[in-house]
This record gives sequence, C-alpha cells and structure tokens, in this order.
Amino acid sequence: MECAGDELRATVRFSTLDGGLHVHSSCPTTANDALFFGPDSYRFARLLCERVVGARSLIDVGAGSGVGGLCLADRVERIILTHVSKSARSFARVNAELALVDAEKRLYRDGGALGLELTARIAREALEHLPGGGQLVVHSGALFIDGVDQLTREVMPRMPAGATYEELEPDVVGEEPAYARVDRIAAVALLARKDCGSMSSGAYR
Repeated sequence: MECAGDELRATVRFSTLDGGLHVHSSCPTTANDALFFGPDSYRFARLLCERVVGARSLIDVGAGSGVGGLCLADRVERIILTHVSKSARSFARVNAELALVDAEKRLYRDGGALGLELTARIAREALEHLPGGGQLVVHSGALFIDGVDQLTREVMPRMPAGATYEELEPDVVGEEPAYARVDRIAAVALLARKDCGSMSSGAYR
C-alpha cells in the first residue's frame, strides 16, 4: 500500500489466468521496477501452452512475474524463473506459491542496444544447453528498422534446420526514447528443436 493524499492505494493487483490468480504491479505501471501484466502476458502463455510438448524441465529467462513458466506448472517436473529485477523475483516467488510451485531465481545481463543482443544470446546459448530433442521457444519483440526485422537477421542464421519464426501481433506499443528510429515493433515467436542425435550445438554456430 502507498499513501495517495488522505487515502491508501494498493501497489499490486491480481489478474486471472486459466482460472488461477496472478499478482503483479498495479496501474499505472510507471515505476522503474513495475511488472506489467497485459495482452503480451496472455499471448506468451498461450504460445507456450500450444507449442511446448513433452518437456520435463523449463527455464523462463526474463520471467517477469512468472506468467510464462507458471502456465506450464502442471506439465513439467521443474521450473526455473529468472529475472534481473528484485521486484520481478518477488512477484514470481509469490505467484509460484499461489500456483503451488517452488521457483528458483537467476540473474542475467543487460539487453544491450534495443535489447536485441540479449534475445539473440538467449536463443543461441539455449541451444547449447538443450538435450537432444529439446525445444526452444522464444517470445520477444522484433524491431523493424528501415523495413528490416532486426531480430530475425540476428537470430535465424544461427538456428537449426526446421526452426520457425512468426509474427503473433504486427504492432506492439514501444514508447521508450531509444525506439525513435524504429518503424514498428512486432510480437514474434521463434521455435526450434535440437536434433535428437546432437550432444552439442556446435553445428548451429
């Protein structure tokens, strides 16, 4: 709770997802450590539920309040929720408890210019650690500059044969000043599966 004049205002709110409660920051999400829960949260959860098949463990990098990983809690044996923000880890811990799941936390590095380096790094390095037959699912924002999708240019050449990349929503709001030269931002999904006979991803580099 926080003071708003003579009144108290809640700093968190609850949303429903597949019949369960999910706590996150209250609106407006203007604080630096605010955790937004909105259309992208539902799109990401739907993407995972539709595309992740046969996984025993799950690592959600940049998990926010945990909506992605936790939506698969009843399908996998182990979930690791990771985020650099202490606030995000706190929300994820609470949501894991609400979902009766234990969550682990891990830090990761800054996203770099426009966040592209981080997404590209996650996609590349995830393949190195996946077991044969393991599946990679990346939900991200793709930045179009001069009509060129910067994310697919960075990531797809390094993906194994059969990897797919699709736009889920053509226009996603991005108001940060750094996006001034960006034509548009699209919500995208990258899906790749590691060859069952592969013990390392050296062939993908």
